Amino acid sequence: MNDHRFHYNSINSRLPEYISTYKITDTQINLGSQGRVIKAFDQISKKFVAIKILPDEYESYEQSILSSLMNDVYENDIKIESFRTFHIYHANIVQIIDVGNDTHLGPFFVMEWVDGGSLRDLISRSPHELEIDLAINIVNNILEGLEVAHSYGIIHFDIKPENILLDENNIAKISDFGSSVEIDSAGGFIDRGTIGYIAPERLIQKDEFLTISSDIFSVGVILSELLDFKNRILNNDIANRLQEIINISTNKDPNSRYISAKEMQEELEIVLNDIY
Repeated sequence: MNDHRFHYNSINSRLPEYISTYKITDTQINLGSQGRVIKAFDQISKKFVAIKILPDEYESYEQSILSSLMNDVYENDIKIESFRTFHIYHANIVQIIDVGNDTHLGPFFVMEWVDGGSLRDLISRSPHELEIDLAINIVNNILEGLEVAHSYGIIHFDIKPENILLDENNIAKISDFGSSVEIDSAGGFIDRGTIGYIAPERLIQKDEFLTISSDIFSVGVILSELLDFKNRILNNDIANRLQEIINISTNKDPNSRYISAKEMQEELEIVLNDIY
């Protein structure tokens, strides 16, 4: 019986029995944009962990120039993700436990194992039926994690349901910082992020400095997706206030959005308290 609910694809992977001191427990993997995630058992802590390594599709092109270039890109993303979040300890950010470099697999990092699947999985399992308090609590979890990341000078840059993991209690944890950038970095990162969740200014203001407002926009899109007012019967006042929060967070003008994740979270908390 599986103890997790990720959408994994079972393949005959060329994986060793161990990566460092971590014993691979099966060949089921999760394929992501910056790599693949496999499940392992930490012999020291006696806990399951997730290990992220380079994408499998490049392994068969080891000698090609394309592979060399692509592996450099993915290796850099893995280094970015592990470096920027290694010392961040927060309940709403997936914890990086260890980093290393395997002779055959290349660079990898080890994360806490989160066994509730992704927010995208939850949305798929509960179309139009997500309880409003659960939706708001999940978004507030995301905002709490972002507030901490932002305090460390990090913009996630790819907030979307696929990058939000849920534990068994539906506590949300932000994952996949491979596309992250430093606050006030120069613009031009239009190749990062996901259409539908990416802030509009990132597509047109190539020379602008980057701010946390980009992440706020993405959270607003997620909030709108989770609430899906078309299929809800809500108190008009509550619905209007939630729609206003969505409108502010997804405003096309980044200067008109919430100035921080905390400010948006506080507005949602007020609405949540008034529901009951």
